[in-house]
Amino acid sequence: MATNVTRRLITFGIAAYVAVLLVIGPVYAQVLQDKWIRSGQKDIDQHRKVPLHVLVLDEAGRPAPLANLRIRMLRHSFAFGVELDPQQFAADRWPGPEAMEQPIWRCLSAVSLRRAGDWSSIEPTRGDREFERIDAMLTWAAVHGMRARWGGVIGCDPGKLPPWAASMRGFSFQQALEAQSTAVLTRFGRRVSDFDLLTDALTYDVVADRLGDVMVRRLYQQAQADAPTARLCVGFNDCLESDRLRAMIRRVNQLRQNFVPVGALAIEVSFHDAVQQGQLDAALRLMV
Repeated sequence: MATNVTRRLITFGIAAYVAVLLVIGPVYAQVLQDKWIRSGQKDIDQHRKVPLHVLVLDEAGRPAPLANLRIRMLRHSFAFGVELDPQQFAADRWPGPEAMEQPIWRCLSAVSLRRAGDWSSIEPTRGDREFERIDAMLTWAAVHGMRARWGGVIGCDPGKLPPWAASMRGFSFQQALEAQSTAVLTRFGRRVSDFDLLTDALTYDVVADRLGDVMVRRLYQQAQADAPTARLCVGFNDCLESDRLRAMIRRVNQLRQNFVPVGALAIEVSFHDAVQQGQLDAALRLMV
């Protein structure tokens, strides 16, 4: 039984490739059992495992009989992680080594910079960007073998834009969007694996509303040039219920038709009660 659970499930990829589990706030356990566990294990065997053949040779190049072999996984290819708290990375202190001794870290391989990378946080005054704390967070993640994802670069909700940009229109708004994207992608494109270039793209769509999907395509194309090795996502919130799920699929199809080079979907979902396996499975299958 789960109570007061706030979990955000970030899903990468149009094929519903689940990549990062963010745990924020009070969390209580939910015991998963019976059919879901059995079917889940089959899905793991089918989608997350591949055959591994190891051939051990002696110094002469011949097969070595009865060789002892130990294989240790260093990091999950399938990314699970947590959202880092920027307050834990103040100039005078970082999380100490004792934090990494907690057993939960054995299960995690990724971190999210969602709060630290919010546009309003890094550029409260136009042209005055503050990246030092994010640099510290990425250095810490690299030391501990964690891949990193940025979260939202530009929010489509006007309430999440910096105050100085919220009322902009026309060419000045275009310049502000392009400057934000280029500043983030050129600086961090080789250190961060995924960027949600646009977020809140269903409830709000201030970029498309003010400048059209031509501008959306322009932003993604420029981001590809600025960070060619990063995956560029579009972010949606709470879109696994039927009406919003279909609306999200329509929007994704619009982006495809307008040749917007989106590499993956990032879907943020908050669970406030026990996870309903049937509803979740149906939604993920519909996206596929």
